[in-house]
Amino acid sequence: MSLYIDASQKEAFNYVTDYLTSRHMKVLSSQPPTHIRARFGQWISLSFGNGRGDVEVHTVAKNGGSYINLNFNFKNLYTVYLTISIIGAIIVYGALSWIASQRAAALRLSPMNTNLLNLIIALFSFALIMALSGYEAQQTRRKFIQEFNMFIQSLATRKR
Repeated sequence: MSLYIDASQKEAFNYVTDYLTSRHMKVLSSQPPTHIRARFGQWISLSFGNGRGDVEVHTVAKNGGSYINLNFNFKNLYTVYLTISIIGAIIVYGALSWIASQRAAALRLSPMNTNLLNLIIALFSFALIMALSGYEAQQTRRKFIQEFNMFIQSLATRKR
């Protein structure tokens, strides 16, 4: 995503750095006046829109102002959700298989008929958790962009 700001590249870099530090984001790397990499969000959050991720901000001088490019990276968030979903699917499959074997033993039936159903339910739980991770990343990205856009617009009104 790219936003235009009517300021020099150095001013734009300073504005973005001030914004990131005021939002309590950890600046991971910085190469003035072109590049900033920061970490935002939390691992555990009660609401969507606060997922853990990194943002890379590039400032480019153009047309008497600066363009601010945002690139998001949610690799760590996806890795955590993938691990949780694999472990969760294994636990669901194991629990359902155990319950099916107990019932089958009590009714003197073969537990083989329920294995496919157990596998389908475990895969569904895996897909559900992965879909939630995608939704979490999308909501976090949207929230960050909205807040950053409001910050950029407030800079335009301050300069007038």
